[in-house]
Amino acid sequence: MISVSFVRHDIHTSQSEYKVAKGKDVRIFVYSDTADVVHVQGYDKTVTLTPEQTAQVDFIANKTGLFNVELRQAHVRLLQVRVS
Repeated sequence: MISVSFVRHDIHTSQSEYKVAKGKDVRIFVYSDTADVVHVQGYDKTVTLTPEQTAQVDFIANKTGLFNVELRQAHVRLLQVRVS
C-alpha cells in the first residue's frame, strides 16, 4: 500500500520512489485538498480526485520500468513506482 497527499501544493509521502515486484498488486491512496485527476503513466490508470477525500488507484504491476504517478491538472509528479 502506498499513500500520498497533496495539500497546499506540497507533496507528502514517505518516499519519492516505491519498489514493487513484477506481478504484485499495487494500491495507491491519494488525498488532495483540490479537485484533480490522478494518472499512473504506463498503466493508463486514472482516478478523479474530489477535494478533501481520499481516492484509490489499483493495478497489477505487470510491466517493468519506472512509472510516474501524477496529478494531470496540476502537472505535478506525486511519486514514482519502480517495477522489477
